[in-house]
Amino acid sequence: MFSRTEWPFKYLEMGESCIIPKEDAQRAKRYVYVYASQSGKRMSCKANKDGSVTVRRIPEKGTSGIRFTAGELEALHQIFPSKAQLKAFGKIVAGPHTARLTNDGGAIFEPRSV
Repeated sequence: MFSRTEWPFKYLEMGESCIIPKEDAQRAKRYVYVYASQSGKRMSCKANKDGSVTVRRIPEKGTSGIRFTAGELEALHQIFPSKAQLKAFGKIVAGPHTARLTNDGGAIFEPRSV
């Protein structure tokens, strides 16, 4: 008989991802969309060259984005000195996003509207 598979993508937080090995990739691709539909979460699947699948939890529609204070933004600039590095960080934590500065010197990474 078949045993129930415990999929790791059920426990992903916003912006996190997991890799499903190629042996389970076809089943995972089908189930990730079923799970996302039933749970109300948004997920994306990306096939990798080695046959595995990367599953990523993406922000729900209507979220207000991720806010950083001026101090947090300064710390991010020290960790990621180049704009390209900071942009890559933003893509990981916020998915496709638009970054804008706030009046108090902070920043907001807002989901990109489709």
